[in-house]
Amino acid sequence: MVLPKNIANKENIKPGDKIDVTFVKHVNNPLKEIFGTLK
Repeated sequence: MVLPKNIANKENIKPGDKIDVTFVKHVNNPLKEIFGTLK
């Protein structure tokens, strides 16, 4: 499953992006390690 970058990086979310903030907060912790490793 490929996720948009802005889900992993909350700082990159712009007002125009249709991202559910609650979902971002919910998955951000586990994704931080995953995306941090991929970087």
